[in-house]
Amino acid sequence: MSYLKEINEKAGELYTALSALDMSEEEKKRIIINHLNNGSAIREIDKCSRIIKQLEEDSKRYEEKKRHLEELKRNCDSAAAEIKDELAELLGAIHQTKLNSGAYTVFFRTTKALEIKDEDKIPDKFFIPQPAKLSREMLKKAIKAGEAVEGCEIRETMGVVIK
Repeated sequence: MSYLKEINEKAGELYTALSALDMSEEEKKRIIINHLNNGSAIREIDKCSRIIKQLEEDSKRYEEKKRHLEELKRNCDSAAAEIKDELAELLGAIHQTKLNSGAYTVFFRTTKALEIKDEDKIPDKFFIPQPAKLSREMLKKAIKAGEAVEGCEIRETMGVVIK
């Protein structure tokens, strides 16, 4: 990657030198691109572009694998819950609260969970104050629609695209 920095510095130096001359921006760009084409810079850029594309493809594959693993996990959790329900029915049908199968002991456990029936009837002292959260989407829409909003602006950035 330091080679890319070196190429960038040389292109910047060349641009600075060309800026002293009386020529159009297009002509300066053409000269710089011709200079880059004559050196190994284009090969280095091509190599970096291939690496970037490969990393982006790997990232997509990992995202797909992640989704697949999440689906497998949901299926396993669902299957386990179904079998637990069937075991609970079996224990209930034979009027047992505990059964030793040899390798495992199956039994009922009582748990207590809070169920909210009507949140509006619960006193305020049980609520945790939450800080206001900005809606970036709403801000962006308002500014794009011409509304002046202090404290923010839409910033345009440039990024590298490799096709």
